[in-house]
Amino acid sequence: MSHRESIASVGRTAAHLLGGSPIGSPSIGLLPELIEAAGGALPLRRMLLYHPDALGTFLWDRFPEERARVEEAAPIRVSLAAPMPTVTPVCFASMMTGLLPHDHGITAYEKPVLKCATVFDSLSALRKCAIVAVRDSSYDIIFRGRNIAYFSEDYDGEVLARAKQLISEGSYEVIAVYTQAYDDALHRTTPLSPAAIAAFRAQVDIFAGLAQAVAKHWSGVSHLLGFCPDHGAHTGADGRGTHGSDCPEDVQVEHWFGVSRGKNRQEGRFLHRCSGWSG
Repeated sequence: MSHRESIASVGRTAAHLLGGSPIGSPSIGLLPELIEAAGGALPLRRMLLYHPDALGTFLWDRFPEERARVEEAAPIRVSLAAPMPTVTPVCFASMMTGLLPHDHGITAYEKPVLKCATVFDSLSALRKCAIVAVRDSSYDIIFRGRNIAYFSEDYDGEVLARAKQLISEGSYEVIAVYTQAYDDALHRTTPLSPAAIAAFRAQVDIFAGLAQAVAKHWSGVSHLLGFCPDHGAHTGADGRGTHGSDCPEDVQVEHWFGVSRGKNRQEGRFLHRCSGWSG
Protein backbone atom coordinates (compact mmCIF):
# COMPACT_ATOMS: atom_id res chain seq x y z
CA MET A 1 0.00 0.00 0.00
CA SER A 2 1.50 3.29 -1.04
CA HIS A 3 1.00 6.42 1.05
CA ARG A 4 -1.03 8.00 -1.75
CA GLU A 5 -3.58 5.22 -1.46
CA SER A 6 -4.01 5.40 2.33
CA ILE A 7 -7.15 6.68 4.04
CA ALA A 8 -4.69 8.69 6.15
CA SER A 9 -4.74 11.21 3.29
CA VAL A 10 -8.30 12.18 4.24
CA GLY A 11 -7.45 13.79 7.57
CA ARG A 12 -4.45 15.66 6.22
CA THR A 13 -6.52 17.00 3.35
CA ALA A 14 -9.45 18.01 5.56
CA ALA A 15 -7.19 20.03 7.85
CA HIS A 16 -5.67 21.77 4.83
CA LEU A 17 -9.01 22.56 3.21
CA LEU A 18 -10.34 24.28 6.32
CA GLY A 19 -7.15 26.24 7.00
CA GLY A 20 -6.00 24.28 10.03
CA SER A 21 -2.47 23.53 11.10
CA PRO A 22 -0.90 20.58 9.26
CA ILE A 23 -1.28 17.15 10.80
CA GLY A 24 0.19 13.75 10.10
CA SER A 25 3.16 12.73 8.06
CA PRO A 26 4.35 14.88 5.12
CA SER A 27 5.02 11.62 3.28
CA ILE A 28 1.25 11.04 3.12
CA GLY A 29 -0.05 13.21 0.32
CA LEU A 30 -3.09 15.45 0.13
CA LEU A 31 -5.98 14.44 -2.14
CA PRO A 32 -5.59 16.59 -5.28
CA GLU A 33 -9.19 15.94 -6.32
CA LEU A 34 -10.42 17.93 -3.35
CA ILE A 35 -7.83 20.69 -3.65
CA GLU A 36 -8.84 21.18 -7.28
CA ALA A 37 -12.56 21.17 -6.47
CA ALA A 38 -12.13 23.81 -3.74
CA GLY A 39 -10.19 26.07 -6.10
CA GLY A 40 -9.92 29.65 -4.84
CA ALA A 41 -12.50 29.12 -2.08
CA LEU A 42 -9.92 28.00 0.48
CA PRO A 43 -10.22 27.88 3.37
CA LEU A 44 -13.61 26.23 3.38
CA ARG A 45 -15.82 27.27 6.28
CA ARG A 46 -17.57 24.06 7.25
CA MET A 47 -17.22 20.28 7.04
CA LEU A 48 -19.40 17.25 7.65
CA LEU A 49 -17.81 13.81 7.44
CA TYR A 50 -20.04 10.75 7.64
CA HIS A 51 -18.32 7.56 8.80
CA PRO A 52 -20.34 4.38 8.24
CA ASP A 53 -18.56 1.33 9.62
CA ALA A 54 -17.27 -1.44 7.33
CA LEU A 55 -18.61 -0.36 3.93
CA GLY A 56 -16.01 -1.75 1.53
CA THR A 57 -15.57 -1.40 -2.21
CA PHE A 58 -17.05 -4.86 -2.80
CA LEU A 59 -20.55 -3.51 -2.02
CA TRP A 60 -20.81 -0.76 -4.59
CA ASP A 61 -20.62 -2.71 -7.83
CA ARG A 62 -23.26 -5.08 -6.48
CA PHE A 63 -25.61 -2.24 -5.57
CA PRO A 64 -25.19 0.53 -8.16
CA GLU A 65 -28.46 2.19 -7.14
CA GLU A 66 -27.03 2.85 -3.67
CA ARG A 67 -23.78 4.14 -5.17
CA ALA A 68 -25.78 6.55 -7.31
CA ARG A 69 -27.53 7.91 -4.21
CA VAL A 70 -24.19 8.66 -2.56
CA GLU A 71 -22.75 10.20 -5.71
CA GLU A 72 -25.75 12.48 -6.11
CA ALA A 73 -24.67 14.43 -3.04
CA ALA A 74 -20.93 13.72 -3.11
CA PRO A 75 -19.75 13.16 -6.70
CA ILE A 76 -15.98 13.11 -6.16
CA ARG A 77 -15.03 9.45 -5.80
CA VAL A 78 -11.61 8.49 -4.43
CA SER A 79 -10.55 4.85 -4.07
CA LEU A 80 -8.36 4.33 -1.01
CA ALA A 81 -6.86 1.61 1.15
CA ALA A 82 -7.33 0.95 4.85
CA PRO A 83 -4.23 0.24 6.95
CA MET A 84 -3.50 -3.05 8.67
CA PRO A 85 -5.00 -4.43 10.74
CA THR A 86 -8.30 -3.44 9.15
CA VAL A 87 -10.24 -2.88 12.36
CA THR A 88 -12.22 0.19 13.34
CA PRO A 89 -10.01 2.02 15.87
CA VAL A 90 -6.87 1.49 13.79
CA CYS A 91 -8.50 2.75 10.61
CA PHE A 92 -10.29 5.80 12.02
CA ALA A 93 -7.15 6.77 13.93
CA SER A 94 -5.21 6.77 10.64
CA MET A 95 -7.95 8.59 8.80
CA MET A 96 -8.23 11.42 11.31
CA THR A 97 -4.54 11.84 12.21
CA GLY A 98 -2.88 11.51 8.81
CA LEU A 99 -0.61 8.83 10.26
CA LEU A 100 -0.14 5.11 9.76
CA PRO A 101 -0.70 2.80 12.75
CA HIS A 102 2.92 2.50 13.89
CA ASP A 103 2.99 6.31 14.17
CA HIS A 104 -0.37 7.03 15.84
CA GLY A 105 0.02 4.04 18.17
CA ILE A 106 -3.20 2.06 17.75
CA THR A 107 -2.10 -1.20 16.16
CA ALA A 108 -4.81 -3.62 17.33
CA TYR A 109 -8.48 -3.61 18.29
CA GLU A 110 -8.02 -1.35 21.29
CA LYS A 111 -9.62 1.99 22.16
CA PRO A 112 -7.06 4.26 23.83
CA VAL A 113 -7.49 8.01 23.61
CA LEU A 114 -5.12 9.24 20.92
CA LYS A 115 -2.26 11.43 22.12
CA CYS A 116 -1.16 12.70 18.72
CA ALA A 117 -2.70 15.57 16.77
CA THR A 118 -5.95 14.90 14.95
CA VAL A 119 -8.17 16.83 12.54
CA PHE A 120 -10.10 18.01 15.58
CA ASP A 121 -6.97 19.44 17.23
CA SER A 122 -6.06 21.16 13.99
CA LEU A 123 -9.46 22.80 13.55
CA SER A 124 -10.85 23.36 17.05
CA ALA A 125 -8.99 26.67 17.45
CA LEU A 126 -10.68 27.91 14.24
CA ARG A 127 -14.07 26.18 14.18
CA LYS A 128 -16.54 24.74 16.66
CA CYS A 129 -16.26 20.99 16.29
CA ALA A 130 -18.56 18.12 17.27
CA ILE A 131 -18.51 14.33 17.14
CA VAL A 132 -21.84 12.49 16.99
CA ALA A 133 -21.36 8.74 17.43
CA VAL A 134 -22.88 5.60 18.83
CA ARG A 135 -22.10 5.47 22.54
CA ASP A 136 -18.96 3.49 23.50
CA SER A 137 -17.95 2.91 19.89
CA SER A 138 -14.32 3.36 18.88
CA TYR A 139 -15.16 6.72 17.30
CA ASP A 140 -16.85 7.84 20.49
CA ILE A 141 -13.77 7.04 22.59
CA ILE A 142 -10.44 7.48 20.78
CA PHE A 143 -10.88 11.22 20.03
CA ARG A 144 -11.79 12.22 23.60
CA GLY A 145 -10.00 14.87 25.66
CA ARG A 146 -10.20 17.63 23.08
CA ASN A 147 -11.83 21.05 22.95
CA ILE A 148 -14.82 19.78 21.02
CA ALA A 149 -18.39 18.70 21.79
CA TYR A 150 -19.22 15.00 22.14
CA PHE A 151 -22.71 13.66 21.49
CA SER A 152 -22.92 9.98 22.42
CA GLU A 153 -26.18 8.42 21.23
CA ASP A 154 -27.88 5.06 21.72
CA TYR A 155 -27.76 3.92 18.09
CA ASP A 156 -27.79 5.01 14.47
CA GLY A 157 -31.25 6.60 14.43
CA GLU A 158 -30.45 8.81 17.38
CA VAL A 159 -27.10 9.71 15.81
CA LEU A 160 -28.85 10.88 12.64
CA ALA A 161 -31.42 12.90 14.57
CA ARG A 162 -28.74 14.64 16.63
CA ALA A 163 -26.54 15.37 13.64
CA LYS A 164 -29.44 16.89 11.69
CA GLN A 165 -30.27 19.04 14.71
CA LEU A 166 -26.70 20.34 14.89
CA ILE A 167 -26.63 21.05 11.16
CA SER A 168 -29.89 22.99 11.29
CA GLU A 169 -28.89 24.99 14.36
CA GLY A 170 -25.60 26.04 12.75
CA SER A 171 -23.71 26.03 16.03
CA TYR A 172 -20.97 23.69 14.84
CA GLU A 173 -18.83 24.18 11.75
CA VAL A 174 -17.10 20.78 11.81
CA ILE A 175 -19.23 17.70 12.45
CA ALA A 176 -18.12 14.06 12.33
CA VAL A 177 -20.89 11.44 12.33
CA TYR A 178 -20.37 7.71 13.00
CA THR A 179 -22.87 4.84 12.64
CA GLN A 180 -22.44 1.07 12.88
CA ALA A 181 -25.55 -0.95 11.95
CA TYR A 182 -23.94 -2.58 8.89
CA ASP A 183 -20.88 -3.70 10.85
CA ASP A 184 -23.08 -5.13 13.59
CA ALA A 185 -25.21 -7.01 11.06
CA LEU A 186 -22.31 -8.52 9.11
CA HIS A 187 -20.72 -9.86 12.29
CA ARG A 188 -23.99 -11.57 13.23
CA THR A 189 -24.47 -12.98 9.72
CA THR A 190 -22.37 -12.35 6.59
CA PRO A 191 -21.46 -9.20 4.64
CA LEU A 192 -24.09 -9.95 1.96
CA SER A 193 -26.87 -11.45 4.05
CA PRO A 194 -30.35 -9.91 3.75
CA ALA A 195 -29.96 -8.39 7.22
CA ALA A 196 -26.57 -6.91 6.36
CA ILE A 197 -27.78 -5.47 3.06
CA ALA A 198 -30.77 -3.89 4.77
CA ALA A 199 -28.36 -2.28 7.23
CA PHE A 200 -26.10 -1.17 4.38
CA ARG A 201 -29.02 0.53 2.67
CA ALA A 202 -29.92 2.16 5.97
CA GLN A 203 -26.43 3.66 6.12
CA VAL A 204 -26.96 5.18 2.68
CA ASP A 205 -30.31 6.51 3.89
CA ILE A 206 -28.53 8.20 6.78
CA PHE A 207 -26.07 9.87 4.43
CA ALA A 208 -28.90 11.04 2.19
CA GLY A 209 -30.58 12.61 5.22
CA LEU A 210 -27.37 14.33 6.29
CA ALA A 211 -26.70 15.58 2.77
CA GLN A 212 -30.21 17.02 2.50
CA ALA A 213 -29.75 18.87 5.79
CA VAL A 214 -26.39 20.24 4.66
CA ALA A 215 -27.84 21.38 1.33
CA LYS A 216 -30.69 23.14 3.11
CA HIS A 217 -28.83 24.83 5.95
CA TRP A 218 -25.26 25.31 4.63
CA SER A 219 -26.08 26.24 1.03
CA GLY A 220 -24.56 29.71 1.14
CA VAL A 221 -21.39 28.69 2.99
CA SER A 222 -18.36 26.94 1.50
CA HIS A 223 -18.08 23.41 2.86
CA LEU A 224 -16.84 19.86 2.46
CA LEU A 225 -19.21 16.90 2.63
CA GLY A 226 -17.68 13.44 2.93
CA PHE A 227 -18.77 9.80 2.94
CA CYS A 228 -15.78 8.09 4.55
CA PRO A 229 -15.94 4.46 5.77
CA ASP A 230 -13.05 2.83 7.61
CA HIS A 231 -12.61 -0.63 6.04
CA GLY A 232 -14.54 -3.45 4.39
CA ALA A 233 -15.33 -7.03 5.41
CA HIS A 234 -15.34 -10.65 4.27
CA THR A 235 -16.83 -13.98 5.34
CA GLY A 236 -14.54 -15.75 7.78
CA ALA A 237 -13.81 -19.43 8.35
CA ASP A 238 -16.68 -19.67 10.84
CA GLY A 239 -19.18 -18.58 8.19
CA ARG A 240 -19.77 -15.14 9.67
CA GLY A 241 -18.64 -11.73 8.59
CA THR A 242 -15.32 -10.43 9.86
CA HIS A 243 -12.44 -8.09 8.98
CA GLY A 244 -8.89 -7.33 10.07
CA SER A 245 -6.97 -9.01 7.26
CA ASP A 246 -5.18 -7.66 4.20
CA CYS A 247 -7.60 -9.25 1.72
CA PRO A 248 -9.05 -6.84 -0.87
CA GLU A 249 -12.54 -7.07 0.63
CA ASP A 250 -11.20 -5.67 3.92
CA VAL A 251 -8.67 -3.18 2.57
CA GLN A 252 -10.37 -1.51 -0.40
CA VAL A 253 -12.77 1.34 0.35
CA GLU A 254 -14.45 4.08 -1.65
CA HIS A 255 -14.76 7.60 -0.30
CA TRP A 256 -17.01 10.24 -1.84
CA PHE A 257 -16.87 13.99 -1.38
CA GLY A 258 -18.80 17.06 -2.36
CA VAL A 259 -17.14 20.46 -2.28
CA SER A 260 -19.23 23.61 -2.24
CA ARG A 261 -17.61 26.99 -2.80
CA GLY A 262 -20.47 28.85 -1.15
CA LYS A 263 -21.98 31.52 -3.37
CA ASN A 264 -20.22 29.94 -6.35
CA ARG A 265 -20.91 26.45 -5.07
CA GLN A 266 -21.88 24.95 -8.42
CA GLU A 267 -18.29 25.17 -9.63
CA GLY A 268 -17.00 22.58 -7.21
CA ARG A 269 -19.93 20.20 -7.06
CA PHE A 270 -19.62 18.03 -10.10
CA LEU A 271 -16.00 17.03 -10.43
CA HIS A 272 -15.61 13.25 -10.77
CA ARG A 273 -12.27 11.61 -10.22
CA CYS A 274 -11.26 8.09 -9.26
CA SER A 275 -7.76 7.13 -8.17
CA GLY A 276 -5.99 4.23 -6.51
CA TRP A 277 -8.05 1.03 -6.38
CA SER A 278 -10.26 0.41 -9.36
CA GLY A 279 -12.86 -1.49 -7.34
